Amino acid sequence: MSKSAAEEAQSPFDWIVIGSGPAGQRAAVQAAKLKKKVLIVERENWGGACVHKGTIPSKSLKEAALLNEARLENAWEKILLKKDRVLRNEADIIANQLDRNGVRRVRGQASFVSQDQIKVGEHVYHGKKFLIAVGTRPCRGPDFPWELADLYDSDTILEMKQSPESLLVIGAGVIGCEYASIFARLGVKVTLVDRRKELLRSVDQEIVERLKKHFEEMEITLEIGTDFSGLRAGPGGRGIDVELGGRSAAFSAGLVCMGREGNVDTLDLAAIGVKSSDRGIISVNGEYQTNL
Repeated sequence: MSKSAAEEAQSPFDWIVIGSGPAGQRAAVQAAKLKKKVLIVERENWGGACVHKGTIPSKSLKEAALLNEARLENAWEKILLKKDRVLRNEADIIANQLDRNGVRRVRGQASFVSQDQIKVGEHVYHGKKFLIAVGTRPCRGPDFPWELADLYDSDTILEMKQSPESLLVIGAGVIGCEYASIFARLGVKVTLVDRRKELLRSVDQEIVERLKKHFEEMEITLEIGTDFSGLRAGPGGRGIDVELGGRSAAFSAGLVCMGREGNVDTLDLAAIGVKSSDRGIISVNGEYQTNL
C-alpha cells in the first residue's frame, strides 16, 4: 500500500456507503454536497443491480419489445446488444457523477471488521457512519433444479443467448408479469404460473382485471392457482418439462421469479452484532437505523 493509500485508510470517512445502486449513489452524492468526506464501495459494476440486472435492463428490453424489434433478423441478439449499450452508458454517468462530487470510489467486496471499520481487499477503511445499500438478488430456492441449462432467474435471463419458442414463467408477481409481457411481445409463447390464486396481490383488483385482459390479448396462458412440480430437463438435456396441475407440459425455457433476498451474507454483520433475517433483511427502526 502506498503512503497516501495508507494515510487514507487510517483517516476516517464521515460517511461510508456500501453499494452503488440508486440508494447508495444518491446518499453518497448528497453527503458530499453537505461537505462530508465520503467513500462508496461497489463489488461489481457502478449502478448496482438496478442498472445491470433489474430496472434498467428490463425496461430496455420492454422498450425494444414495444417497438416490435422482434421482426428484425437476429432480433434477440440485437436487443441484447442495445441493452448492453444502455447499461454501459448509465454506469459511466453514475461513476462520473460520483467523481464530480468528490466521492472516493473503491471497487471490491466489503465486510465489517468492527463497528467503525470495513475491509475491502487488503485495505481497511474507518468510518464514522455507514450506509448499507447492497440491494437484493433473486431467491434461488432449493426446490428448483438450477443446474438445468434452460432454467433462469431474473438475473441470468439477461444472459440467454437466443429467444426461446416457448417460456414457462413461475411467479406472478411484478417481475414475473413484466417478463411474461416482454417475451410475449417478442413472439414467444408464454405460460405464467403461480400457486397463489391472485395475480399481483398488492395491486388494485380493477387494474389486475385489466391486466388479465391484456395478457389474454397477447395470448399469454395464465395458470393462476395452479400447482407445479417435477421440473426437469427435456429430451437431450434441453428445454424444461414440468407437471402443471397434474398434466405434463414442455417448454423451451423456464424463468423463476419467486421473490428477492438481501445481499448481506458477505458483509459479516454477525461479527458486529447487526441483526438480519434469513432472507437478508436488516432489522431497522423508523429512521432506518440498525440496532447499532
